[in-house]
Amino acid sequence: MPSLQLYSDSRLPCPQRVLVTAAEKGIDLEIIHTDVFAGENKLPEFIKRQPFGAIPVLVDRSDGVEFVLYESRAISRYLAALSNGAPQLVPNATDLRAVARFEQAASIEVTGFDPFANRLVFEKIFKQQFAISAGDPLLIDSLTTQLAAKLDTINKILGQQDYMAGMEFTVVDIFYMPYMSKLVEMDSSAMFLTRLHLKAWWDRIESRESYQRVFCSKSS
Repeated sequence: MPSLQLYSDSRLPCPQRVLVTAAEKGIDLEIIHTDVFAGENKLPEFIKRQPFGAIPVLVDRSDGVEFVLYESRAISRYLAALSNGAPQLVPNATDLRAVARFEQAASIEVTGFDPFANRLVFEKIFKQQFAISAGDPLLIDSLTTQLAAKLDTINKILGQQDYMAGMEFTVVDIFYMPYMSKLVEMDSSAMFLTRLHLKAWWDRIESRESYQRVFCSKSS
């Protein structure tokens, strides 16, 4: 049995973060497809490992003891630190300023981007894609306005650096990938028209092999 198993549904954004991180680090994962829309993530055996019934879930048996980790950002950080090979997706723990800047960038993604992008993509894409219901037009307008203000600020930050946490690519950039890819799919011209630094960053992201493997391959 492989030492690293990932319970995943690659149609969804959170597992995609982990898949990109694994691709960046060259880590082989045994993928156990867990169909969220069939309710497989709510079965008792799954709940034993993930009490909230959400995906992804990582199971690591590399030292002979089962270690279970959930939450996509936590898993991505873990995988990034698991291998010392390039690229270094997290800063050296001894460089306090690099760590602080990294954590600042990670916090911006969690509090200033994801709450708006996540809900907007759900309203405009996932509700229709998975036949849940029609999107709420008023909520879509509100989220679009709020997200635009956040993207304007992120664009200014990227005018001073190449990536979200500084001059080097890190897992923070990976955290943005799933919902950014959906936002681009929805309306890339409007998003990038006046945000040239954001566009330059996204061009760098799209050119990465890990992005191509996870988001552009039908088998992903």
